[in-house]
Amino acid sequence: MAKRRKTRKQKILADMREHTKRETPALTFAQETVRLPLGKDQKPSPVTTKTLPQAILTSDYQHLFGDLRKTLLLTGSVVIAELLIRFIMY
Repeated sequence: MAKRRKTRKQKILADMREHTKRETPALTFAQETVRLPLGKDQKPSPVTTKTLPQAILTSDYQHLFGDLRKTLLLTGSVVIAELLIRFIMY
């Protein structure tokens, strides 16, 4: 069987999904169900949901700290080498 081709509408939807993936905020939100207490003469109300922000754990990005440290050391050594060469030339 031949491979099914995407329609123009499917391509636009896929592109929109890709853009929203890139533009997601740093905080993720978890859904929490909240039930409100009922008074004597109140009817049950629909369940309300509230989103709570969850912080991003830094333990997930430990490899980035090592890379950042290496980058800073390399950059610092290049700056020091340039300063030494400049003082030697004068």
